[in-house]
Amino acid sequence: ASGSDNETKTAYITVVNSIPDEIAEGLDYTGSTFTKTGNANWAKVTDVYYNGGDSAKSGTITHSQSCSIETSVTVTAAKTVKFYWKVSSEANYDYLRFYIDGVQMNQISGTVDWTQVSNSLAIGTHTLKWTYLKDSSVSSGSDCGWVDKLEIVTPTTDPIAEALDYAGLTFTFAGNANWFSQTTT
Repeated sequence: ASGSDNETKTAYITVVNSIPDEIAEGLDYTGSTFTKTGNANWAKVTDVYYNGGDSAKSGTITHSQSCSIETSVTVTAAKTVKFYWKVSSEANYDYLRFYIDGVQMNQISGTVDWTQVSNSLAIGTHTLKWTYLKDSSVSSGSDCGWVDKLEIVTPTTDPIAEALDYAGLTFTFAGNANWFSQTTT
């Protein structure tokens, strides 16, 4: 109603290419940055994955070595951290381990195909860490671990719905024993 005007600003906006976090891409969790530590770096791979065409794979290490990835997450309400992992290693000696705030929560070794892991997160900031660790002798399998499809979700109230990854359902029990949620199989 009052007319129009133009203003030109030279070099006002600079466009740069951001380098995506390849581990975050491999885990399908692009809202976070991951730190790599240890004797070799984890990497995003496309030849072995559970979801989305890629995953994060532990680095190539030898005896008595380890490699880790970690990230920090902040939750303002109780949440559940979920992810899928698999390992190909010497059973009962070389482990893929998961930690929350430095406390080991889960571990797998041997030949374990894609398995979902689920752990609770209380309100606050937490460090999530995955470590592949070899003992002092023997190599077996591919000698590495993979992690994929990391999610931070609101926990469901029905443990069976949680186990079946379908929070919209409620289950009732009948028969001589109740079904239950578990994480080993």
